[in-house]
Amino acid sequence: MNTINTENKAADHIPEENRPQSSKWIKVGDLQPFPPIAKALPPKPEMVASIAEVMRTVGYDGSQPITTWRDQVVDGNTRLAAAKEAGLAKVPCVEMSFNSEDDALFYAISRQVQRRNLNDAEIARLFELLDKPVPRGGTPTRGSALSIAGKPAI
Repeated sequence: MNTINTENKAADHIPEENRPQSSKWIKVGDLQPFPPIAKALPPKPEMVASIAEVMRTVGYDGSQPITTWRDQVVDGNTRLAAAKEAGLAKVPCVEMSFNSEDDALFYAISRQVQRRNLNDAEIARLFELLDKPVPRGGTPTRGSALSIAGKPAI
């Protein structure tokens, strides 16, 4: 059973009933990138080639499913690109339920920040996605950029 670490800040925004329970194999052609993340952090060709070579040799590691929402890849665009390059027909996916595109975006960004060695320009692009004005009299619904990065606000 696949579960999300509840210490993960992104998991705090996913109700228990919406968390993925198991993966299913989906045709790679049926999956599309989640546009905000795909634009901000496109897969790096050298990483795609490296992962594709491993996939051609040993197949797809089912312990690392692609996270989807509405048939869009919220987390796993590099793995999907590598699977396509390796000629795989299907990949394991877990479908998440989010209340909004903002929730999906917050989850995707927090996963990227936790896992990657991002340079300053990549981090800035991700935080620009979250930098939406709060309506007059409204309150922010997300943590600060620092909290996403796992750093305390000062």
